[in-house]
Amino acid sequence: MTGHPPPGLFAGLVDDAGLFPPEELPMPAALRRHRHDCADPTGVLTGHFLCAASRLDELLEALAAGARGRGAFGGRLDGTAAEGRLALGLVSPLEPSTLHTALARLEGDPRVELVGVEGLLGDLAALAAVPPSVPCFVETPRGDLDALARVSAAGHGAKIRCGGARAEQFPPSAEVARFVVACARGGVPFKATAGLHHALPYRDRRTGFTHHGFLNLVLATCRAVDGAGLPAVSEILDRTDEAALVAEARAVPPELARAARRALVAYGSCRTDAPVDDLRRLGLVSSAAPPGATASAGTEASA
Repeated sequence: MTGHPPPGLFAGLVDDAGLFPPEELPMPAALRRHRHDCADPTGVLTGHFLCAASRLDELLEALAAGARGRGAFGGRLDGTAAEGRLALGLVSPLEPSTLHTALARLEGDPRVELVGVEGLLGDLAALAAVPPSVPCFVETPRGDLDALARVSAAGHGAKIRCGGARAEQFPPSAEVARFVVACARGGVPFKATAGLHHALPYRDRRTGFTHHGFLNLVLATCRAVDGAGLPAVSEILDRTDEAALVAEARAVPPELARAARRALVAYGSCRTDAPVDDLRRLGLVSSAAPPGATASAGTEASA
């Protein structure tokens, strides 16, 4: 195949959700992998490390251990945070006590830079405690477009769950399409999480679950931003024709790619090697970073 997709289409696409199922890495191993990933030359990874509020103390202790030279993590971290700081995406219940405690725990810590907050829809007023420069993404109940409108009206981004530990946690393509189209038409940036393990849809032989493909989600967002209706957006989510999907990705105009990635900010993956390997295999990224791309080309920092 000839031609290349626009440089920004896959740049800064994948948040590091290694602490979350099904990978569930121990904290030292997750931080060790993250440090290694910060040298990724493709620009596909955001450099954002996702951590639940309930594990903040564990994270900070691991960082302290690394600094003392007896732990798995130490040295310099590159990415969107200032040199030497961990770019942290905080995953927290959106209710005042938990969120305020977590934010207070992080305030002034020179080892960590908060780059995002995300969680299930709760008390939207609690997000007023988040610094204005830090983007927030709220996971709304499935199919609830009224809740999505409330999140948007409060000035926050949205989040969609694309899988989980049970078959019923995998939304059908029509449901994902309605969410994507609503976000595109409403100008709501969004993130995705869970189940997006590979570029194309596939059936997991161990669980029997059929997973959505992250390439399909990117292209569905391109279509929605370009004005396509629900049938066309839903159709691309179900497509498994590798050649056709790659050809469509290569044909995305640069301006549309930028607009689509302003909509789809990033998605959380517990594996960080799989999405990079898939895109390399498909010829959609090279080992060299795309010209002008950064580790956070999606603009903001799931699980």
